[in-house]
This record gives sequence, C-alpha cells and structure tokens, in this order.
Amino acid sequence: MIATHPSAAFAPSLGLAASSLSDIDTVGRRLTMIVAVVWVAGLAVGFIPAVTVLTIAGFAAAVAGFVKPSVGVFGVAILCTVDALTRVFLMTGGLLRWNSFNYLMIAAMLLAPAATAKLGDIHSRILVAFALLLTLQLTFTPDLFTGMHTMLNVLSPFGIVLYFSRTGYDRRIIAWLGILCGVLGALGGLVYFLQVDELPFINKNAWSAFPLTAMFSVCLAYTVVRPELQLRLGTLAAVNAVWVFLSGSRGGMFIGIVCLIYLFFRTRSTGDKLVLFAAAPALASLLLVIFAAVSDTSMQRVTALFDSERGLESRTSGRSDLYIAGWRMFRDNPLGVGTGGFPKTFAQMADRDLSFTGTELGAHSAWVKVLTENGVLGILVLAAYVLSFAVAGVRSGNADLAATGLLVTMILTTAFFSREFHSKGLWLAAAGYIAMARYARGAFGRC
Repeated sequence: MIATHPSAAFAPSLGLAASSLSDIDTVGRRLTMIVAVVWVAGLAVGFIPAVTVLTIAGFAAAVAGFVKPSVGVFGVAILCTVDALTRVFLMTGGLLRWNSFNYLMIAAMLLAPAATAKLGDIHSRILVAFALLLTLQLTFTPDLFTGMHTMLNVLSPFGIVLYFSRTGYDRRIIAWLGILCGVLGALGGLVYFLQVDELPFINKNAWSAFPLTAMFSVCLAYTVVRPELQLRLGTLAAVNAVWVFLSGSRGGMFIGIVCLIYLFFRTRSTGDKLVLFAAAPALASLLLVIFAAVSDTSMQRVTALFDSERGLESRTSGRSDLYIAGWRMFRDNPLGVGTGGFPKTFAQMADRDLSFTGTELGAHSAWVKVLTENGVLGILVLAAYVLSFAVAGVRSGNADLAATGLLVTMILTTAFFSREFHSKGLWLAAAGYIAMARYARGAFGRC
C-alpha cells in the first residue's frame, strides 16, 4: 500500500485530473514511508526511541508548516496521534514540556492573527464562547494552575483548525491523514505489544488514545476516497481496533465501537463489506491469540463491568463515584466552582461513602468536569459544541457531511464520558470535519 500512489485511486472521486495532483501526495507518501521505517527500526532499538524520533519529526513538520502548509498539517496529525505516548514517555518535565503541543498551536495562532480571526465556522464560534466562559471562571477558581492547564487544552483546537485552513482544505489531505495515521497506529501498536513487558507503565486510557486517533483519521478519510481504497483503510482500522481492545480501556472500547459501526455503514462496496467484516474478526482473533496474556486481562475488565455480584464502584474502577461526586458538587454550586477546581473541591468533600475522598483527583470526564467547574452555562455551551457537528452536517444537505458530522458528535459525546480535553485526537477529528465542510461549501452549497 505504501509503495503505490493512493491519489491515483481516489483522485477521480474528488473531481481531480491526474495532472492536477500536487505535492500533498508526495509529502503524504514520504511521511508514511518514514513512519513505517521508524517503527520497523523500533523493533531493534526500542519503542520509546521510535516514539522520540516520530515526535521530533512531527514537531519539525509542524514548524515547517509555517512556510509549507501541506507539510505542517501532516506534522500536526502525527503529533495528535502520538500525543499520549509523548506526554507519558517523553515530556515529563513540568508545565512547559507537558504542553509543548499546546504552545505550538497557540504560537501558530499568534503568528497568523488575521487567519485565526477568520475561523468563522459555527463550531469555532461556539468553542470561542466556551473558552471565554472558562477564562471568566478562572477569576474564582480554587486552583489557578489546573485551570490554566485546562485553558491550554481548550485553546489548542483553534491551532489545529488553522493548520487545515492554510492548506486550502484540499480533500487529498483528509485521505492521506487516514493512510498516515492508520499506518502510524497499526505498526506502532504492534511494536508496543511486542515490547510491552519491557516498557514503563502507561495508563490504559492514555494508551488507547493512540490507536483511537488512527481510527478517527481512517473514518474521516472514508468519506473522500473511492471504494477500492476503503478496503485498505478498513484493514488499518481493524488492526487499530484490536490495539484499542488490548489496551484494556473500556471507555476506549466504546469509542472504538462507534468508529467500527460508522465504517460498516460507510463501506460502499458490498464485496468489501463482506471482506472487511468477515476477514477482520479472523485478523483480530489471530492478534488476540498472539497477545493472549494481554487479551485475557482486557477481557476480564470487560466482563467485570457486567458482573452483578460486584458493586458499581468496583465495576467502574471508581468512575461512578466521581460522577456522583460531580453531581453533588453541581448541586451545591450550580454556577460552577471555577475552571480547574474539581480536584481541590473533590478533596475537600466530606462524603465518606465515596471512594478516594480527601485526595485530589481529576474528573476523568469532560462532562463531569464542566458541569462541576463551569455550571449550567458551561455544560450547555459544551453540549452545543458537541451537537453542532451533527446539526451542521444534516443542514448541509450533503449525505457525506451528515454522516461524518454525526460521527464526530458521537465520538465527542462518548469520549467525554471517560476523558477530559487533553486527548488531541478528539480535536483532530473535529478539525478534520471542519476542513471537509469548508471544501464542500463550494461544491455542495451551504454547510
């Protein structure tokens, strides 16, 4: 797949002649080959050195994007995909290094203020309102440091959208992101699980964000490629779905199921459906047998969730108690405790019937976080942002955008039950939809 020129396969569906193919295709192909070579080398030199090389390459490409936008957007996609790995294994040295990606996105906005001001899509406008509300509620937060960290994560999506906007919203970029990130996740997962016993611990939910981001990119690419390329992308998605399962993250599994359902209904060729959804279980079974020990652990976590003999707190690893605590905080403070205030407020709760009270813990859910920290107004604005993708897609009158908009809304809705705003793959999915909608505006009318 890497050696071929994918543009030749999907260019006619985009209304592009062969002579119009740009350097987007060259950049996409070369970066995909680099990713593959780095992971193959990772089998010998180790997983973390490979992640280091890919992170450096991603930052280099993103910085180059200030001059060459088609390179920059691919660099950002690489960084979004490996973000969880980078934060855990590499950037562990405090506020600056933890937020290197966020600072890069903010720098991109500051260096192009006019372009940033023109991000006038409904999704960006709602997100601006959300960011302003969070900023206002920093004035009474009990934890300004955590609040500022939240703000950095909420501002970074604007930079990602800006990178897409500078490319002219070429649909070939969306197609190449599916290939690039799909390969990045599929090969990276293989190297990781071959070496997992030798690697430092990484939280299962953080790890799952890596293959999930690859799946998001494949789902977006499904809309813009011809059927013959869908089969290849679907295979990449199937492999990444196995890695999500092996992560043991139940929240990640639910998000992955959303993606798989979307891919099933969006596979155009009946023959490809039969191949993908008959061969994919066989491929999954093979990988699960190869990594049987990890598979058994993941299966135990799934079955525990439905074990009626265990308490709800035990079945959810304490998440249910965080939801209950969040509701009680909201009930006491309907306007919110202030941006970033959940951990300290939770630690001060006197509810001894809940797990972990007396300890500062994150909400581990954007819905719970916003409800408790930003109150009624915050949760309404966040819900409006999440729903805006489905609503805009349906109103566009374009079946492809409607389906993709619904997908992004479902991804965000599901993901925000088990993670907060730091997962860059979620913002990549949102930015990818915005880019597709901008392109379609000229071809299919108002979006």
